[in-house]
Order: sequence, then C-alpha cells, then structure tokens
Amino acid sequence: MVKKKQNVFYITTAIDYPNGKPHLGHAFEKLITDCYARWYRLHGYDTFFLTGTDENSQKIVDAAADARKPVKEFLEENVAVFKQFAKMLNISNDDFIRTTEQRHVKTAQMLFEKVRKKGDIYKGVYKGQYCTPCESFWTETQLAEGKCPQCKRKTRYAEEEAYFFQMSKYQPQLLVFLEEHPDFIVPQARRNEILSRLKEPLRDLCVSRSTIHWGILLPHDQKHVIYVWFDALINYLSALEYPGEKYKRYWKEAMHVIGKDISWFHCVIWPCILMACEIPLPKQIMIHGFINDKHGEKMSKSKGNVIEPSSLLEKYGADVLRYYLLRTVPGGEDGKFDEEELLERYNNELANDLGNVVKRIQALLKKEGGKMQKGTAQDAFHSERNDAALHMLMEQREHHRAIEEIWSFIKKINAYLNEHEPWKISDKERRKEVVYNAAEALRFATCYLSAFLPVTAEKIAEQLHFEIENPGKSVFGKGVFSVQKEEMLFPKFEREEEEKKKEEKIEHTRIFPLNLKVAKILEVKDHPEADKLYVLQLDVGSEKRQVCAGIKPFYKKEELLNKQVILVSNLKKAKLRGIESNGMLLAAGENARILTAPKSKPGESVFIEDYQNRTSQIRYDDFLEVELKTKDKKVEVLGKFLKTKTESIQVDAEDGLRVK
Repeated sequence: MVKKKQNVFYITTAIDYPNGKPHLGHAFEKLITDCYARWYRLHGYDTFFLTGTDENSQKIVDAAADARKPVKEFLEENVAVFKQFAKMLNISNDDFIRTTEQRHVKTAQMLFEKVRKKGDIYKGVYKGQYCTPCESFWTETQLAEGKCPQCKRKTRYAEEEAYFFQMSKYQPQLLVFLEEHPDFIVPQARRNEILSRLKEPLRDLCVSRSTIHWGILLPHDQKHVIYVWFDALINYLSALEYPGEKYKRYWKEAMHVIGKDISWFHCVIWPCILMACEIPLPKQIMIHGFINDKHGEKMSKSKGNVIEPSSLLEKYGADVLRYYLLRTVPGGEDGKFDEEELLERYNNELANDLGNVVKRIQALLKKEGGKMQKGTAQDAFHSERNDAALHMLMEQREHHRAIEEIWSFIKKINAYLNEHEPWKISDKERRKEVVYNAAEALRFATCYLSAFLPVTAEKIAEQLHFEIENPGKSVFGKGVFSVQKEEMLFPKFEREEEEKKKEEKIEHTRIFPLNLKVAKILEVKDHPEADKLYVLQLDVGSEKRQVCAGIKPFYKKEELLNKQVILVSNLKKAKLRGIESNGMLLAAGENARILTAPKSKPGESVFIEDYQNRTSQIRYDDFLEVELKTKDKKVEVLGKFLKTKTESIQVDAEDGLRVK
C-alpha cells in the first residue's frame, strides 16, 4: 500500500527591525501568520512557521548610537524584547531567525556570489537619494514632494562606490510570472498596485554599501557589506538551511505575510533575486494593511496616539486581542483600533456567545451525571458545519470571513438549545440526545476556533475532556464528554466609572509624548571625560537636576548661567562618559541654538494646545519620533507652537531646523 504524501505549508512573517519597541502593527502581522500556521497544522499539514529580526541595517547602527550603546549590546537587549513579545502573543513559530547568525551570513554570501559569478552583479558608483528608515534608494523623479515615496520621510543625497544587481534584466520574466500566477500576490488590489508600478522600466538595484561597516561582508571585496534588502530577504531561505533537505521539503509551499509598506521589496526585488539565483519563487505573498487609531489616523508617537500592545496583552490576554484584530480587519485592508469596540465585542461575543454556550452545556451535562457519550444521537448540525467551505475561505486568505462563519455556528448552537429546551424534556433518551448534539457541535466549533483562539480552545477542551483534532476528518458522534472543571472563560469586563470619565475628559486633549519643563541653569562645569559636554545643574522648580549637554562648542559658560532653558524631564536617565544625566536640553540645528523661556518660572510646564504632556518615562528613540521644527523664531510641532502659560518658547534660529 502506497502511503499518502503529507501536505506541506511554510509561512513567514517579515523580520522586524529591533531598533525600538514592538508596536501594534508587529502584533497584527504575527497574529495573522500564526492563525494560518495553526489552521494548516490543525488540518494535518506539515507546517513550518518562521519569524525573526533584521539586524544588518543603518537604522540599527543609528539607534544604537542614539542609545549610546555598542551595536551588539543594543541588539542583544532589543532582540530579547521581540522574542518575549512573541511569547506574550502566544504565537507558534517553529524558528526565530536573526540575520546576524552565522547560518544566515553563510547563505547570504553564497547567493550573492552565485549571482555575481553569473555576471548579474557589477561595480559602479551610486549617486542619488537615500532613505535611511526604509533602507532604500530613489531617483529624484521617484520622490514624492521631495520625500521618500514609501514612508514620506526626508531623504538625503548619497554618493559612494557600490555593486549593482541587474534587476532590470528580470523584469520581462517577472511580468510573465505574475500573469501566469494571478494568486501570487493577494489581495487583488495590492497585485494591481505592483503591476501598475511595473509599467515603468526597472532600475538596477544597488546591492552593497561601502560607507557602512555593520553588516555582512562581500566575500570577494571586504570593503563592502551587502545592502540590507539583498541580505534580509534571504532569511526565508537561510532558516530552511538552503539548499538542504529542509529547503527541498518546505520552500515550494512558501507563503510570506508582509505589510503593505514593504510590498515592493517582496513582490519585485525578491522575485528578481530568486530568478537570478535560479530558485523557484514562493507560492504566495499576502499583504496586510496598517492598524490606525480609532479616528483612522496613522499611529505616531509625535501625535500621541500610539497604543502599546504589551499593555493590551496584560489587560485582556492574547486571545482577546487576536479575536478583535482577526475579526474586524478585512484581509489586505487598513483597520482601526478602538478599545471601546474591543470591549463591546468582548462582552457581547466572547462572553455572551461563546462563554454562555460553554456554561450552558456544562450545566446540562452535569444534570445528566457529568458524563456523556453517543447514544442515539443525530447530527442535527450537519448542514451548518462545513469544513470545506471554511478551508476555502482560509485558502482565499479571508480569515475574517472564516471566523465570522465559525461565530455564526456558535450562535446556532445557542439557538438550538433555546429551540429544544432540553431542561423541559421529560423523556430521558430524547433529552440526552439534544444535550449530546449541542456538546458535539461545540466540540467541532472548538476545533475550528483553536486556530483563532488557541488558549480559549484548550480551556474548553480541558473543561469538557475532549481532544482538539482535525475537524475535517472527525466524525459526528465520536465525542465523549466529562465535566472536569468549570471556569468562566470571559468574565464580563466592566469599566470603572472613573476610568471612563478620565478617557472622556482627554478625548479632545491627546497625549503629547514629551514632558517639557522650564529649567534655570544654576551652574556650568566642564565634563572631565568629554570635550564637547558641559555638566549643568538646573533648577526645575520643585527639584534640582543634573544634565550633560553637548553645547560646549557653541556657548561659553557665562552665556549659559541663569538662562531659562527647556528640559525634556521624562527622558530616561543615562550615563554620559561616566556622569549621570537626568533629562536633556532642547536645541535647534547643527549649531545647537538652545530654546528659552525668559519670562516663565522654573518648573513651569511647556505644552501645545489641546494636548496633555506624557509624564511616564521615554527613551531617546521615543524622543526622536517627535518632529520639533523652528518657525518664526519659535518652535512648532503638530501645527502648533510650544508655549508656557506665560509665553511662546523662543529660539534664535532660522526656519525649518530640527530641534533635538
């Protein structure tokens, strides 16, 4: 007898830049990916799920410098945060790849050399605009109003010796592939965007950097490191130990889950690299949208509307966040995060629908002695339970519709109990039949839910003493039930009145991420270990602070004494060359023109209208998210001027300078 070959499924998230804290977008992508990994495992597929971190980029070097830490130390700390975040999300990844690992370095160098020796990589000079956050090069004509077309941030002119990949050579082959594989990019709208951009000729891709020294060295020219997008994308192969047995088993069924901001790199650059390497393309690239705030605005620290996923996970648990995001955000589209809506769905759907049916079935089983197995049961839910239809929705990458169908099934179990009222049935066998039918339907629903609500599904199975198994191969009537314990799955989440009032109060005064204070300089000393630093003693009203400031080249000590400057008072303490600095002075431009408030009192708050200052501590990279600019000798942020209750903040500087 020939053994049937097992189906295979390989799924990946994009790898994250560990240059800051994980945000809600990171959570969204991992939860989507985990949902599909769990679904295919449930249905018997040999599934491999990969996530990880992208560590060889200029933004990592810059972030480490801002944190005043060596790059390696900075990475170890931040990667640990991302690994812990994955555990908090309860994702079921089989591997976590880091692009600084030797297994990745080896694969990236091998494939670079393969393409170079083929003649598809040549040496030249790069001249043009470079976006550090996106790690991408752009021509002047590609810029959008002088900014990066991808992230809308400012670019800078770069000129350096570099190696180039003949990506243009593979444009015709890529277009033929996309035409022959209409499901390669999903959803359709994202595929159309890529095809539209491919109407223009592709430029050759700069694939090395000679001015950066953190990264993977070119084997044949160690003055260069591999450009991040030729390096990072290869992680999907290096985790499979290309070209070994694991690669041969999983790669042909690869599915990448990525955000829309990196679609070009995955849908154009990556296929061209693979074609040059003579490696088959992945089976599919699924593109998701962004999670915005409840008003539909992009979350940004500078806008004060960022929602920390860690606090949500601590408050509600991973399953609740999974349910809300997977059900409310259609595949490929942007979504809005509204905690009020999350609470409403928690109480009405998780607690009332699912929690209620589990509680009712437990109570009914207890009345029948606490145990039950098939007697004369009839499959009353056969027409409602359609595994093939659900699997088709998942194959179409419409997980939001799949969970809606599962929820509809759960409601029908409740409706079945309401209709048949087993608590009123006097005939023992008929009553047992109705109770068993409901319990057996719940078993199937729980198996389906295990991909969407894994912790909840495990609790239901444990409480009723059954195994979670492939619902497509299970038979109605197989279930044997025993009430092991009773635990409320979703206790009603009542919000405190004071919390509600507080949120209503600040609805129109959003959070400004900085807590700025007026500070008077009482003393100025040279830093013993740093030529450019002063050590300042400050009067901040109710307290005295010590701050190290890099303004020595621009001000004499006597110029600073008694000046009333602006202090970032909620910046995390740091040691600069061995001396503690508790906060940071604000200054504009390369010449460090300090911000002042001569008419205000030390300790007075500096704010912007309609915003409330954040009081909790921030890190330096959080501060960098806030774009303060000079205008009319004042300081502007979010279209408003910084001020105290007495005056606008002053700065002797030309317009348009960055304040830092």
